[in-house]
Order: sequence, then C-alpha cells, then structure tokens
Amino acid sequence: MIPFEEISKNKDRSWSFRLLEILKSASPEDNLEKVIEAIGSLDDFRLLDPLTSLLEDSKAPRHIRSLAKKALLYMNTNETRLDRQRWWRSGDSLLQSHAVTMAEREEMDLVEFIAKDPNHNFHLEAIQKLENGNFEEKRFEDLRIRALKHANKEVRIAAAKGLLWGEPVSATDALLIAATDLAGAALDTLCWYHSQECFLRLLKLAQECSTSRKENYLKVASYLRNEFVETYESFNSSSAKENSNNG
Repeated sequence: MIPFEEISKNKDRSWSFRLLEILKSASPEDNLEKVIEAIGSLDDFRLLDPLTSLLEDSKAPRHIRSLAKKALLYMNTNETRLDRQRWWRSGDSLLQSHAVTMAEREEMDLVEFIAKDPNHNFHLEAIQKLENGNFEEKRFEDLRIRALKHANKEVRIAAAKGLLWGEPVSATDALLIAATDLAGAALDTLCWYHSQECFLRLLKLAQECSTSRKENYLKVASYLRNEFVETYESFNSSSAKENSNNG
C-alpha cells in the first residue's frame, strides 16, 4: 500500500523514482490519478528529464506517454520556446498537444489560430490555455465566449472557467444559456457576475426548471443576493460613520 497522503503532505521525495517506475509500468486499464497527483505534489526537478524523455519517446506505449504528459502538467517545468516549437513541428499528436498546453505569450499567435477553429484537433487545449491570465485581451475573451457554444462539452466547460476572472459583461448571456447544460462550470463562474440581470435570470431559470438543477440555480442566486446585501450594508455603515464624523 502506497501512503499517497503522507507522501504529498511530507513532500517525501524518497518516493519520486518509485512513483516514476509505477507510471512507466502501468497498463492501459490502471488508474494512476493518485500516482500523478503525488508526483505533482513532490514537484521533484529530478523527474523532469525522465518524464519529458518518456513523453518524447515515440516508441513507448501511447498510454505511458500520455501519463508522462499529464504528470508534467502538475509540475514546474523548464521547457523553452525552442522545445515547444520542436514539439509542435514534430507531427506527433501528443507532443503537439503538449506544445499548445505549455504555450506562453510567445506562442499566442498559434494559440489564437487554433482557438479560432472549432474543428481543430487541439481546439480544446487552446481554449483551456485561454483560461489563464496571460490572455486577457478582448479578442481572446471573444473566443472564450464563442466556445461556450461548442459541440464538445469539455470545450464549453473550459470556456466557462476561462471567463471567471475577467467577468466580461458580454459573456453573461452566453453563460446563462450554458448554465442549462454546464451547471457546475458556468454557475461557478456566474457567482462572480454581480448584476441584477444575472440574479433575476437565475431566478427565472430556477422557476422554469423541474430538475435537480433548480437547487443549483437558487444557490448561485442566493450567493449573489448576499453579495448585494453585504455591499449595501457596508455602504450604509460607511455613510453613517461619515455623517457621525461630520456632525
């Protein structure tokens, strides 16, 4: 029995290479989520080269390479722009996917090109890349909003998550529509859209809904209501204090 919780809690890097060996010997049916999470929590720089080499090894089993790719996403990596360019030009779909996932601002043209094409093989990776704060321009915001209507639910979820921090008013309608089939991701994002329109439309959705989603709509509406009340009370308190001082 591997003590995953203790390994992660204590950052016990004596397990690093043992976990790597488990990953390398895994069968396609094995569930290695805990192994990958433990590797990520250790963030052991000594594993960067062997994991990258495993990912780049076209002769290795594809499921092993995919596990190495996933483990690297949990770590602080040190690849360069030249590495990402090499992966993209390799023609290897796993390496190309990794190149998009690890892209930096230097590759924003590539990410934008892929994100504009809903039929591109790496469209999901591109929209997921737009989740982070390095792509805040309106043109990227528009791509995230457009992706809320994508046929692939994973893409729609990534788009909803990507609209959380920017809170563009222009995304409200699309998020409310997406909330009818993306309950979790879209509603989590709508918690940050503090507007009367959003509040009232969530109540309307709840009123028209006869499924378990009704509770989710009301939960977000209640959260927004509490935010409104807190803001109002804070304003009243400040005003009373100011009037008292002036008196």
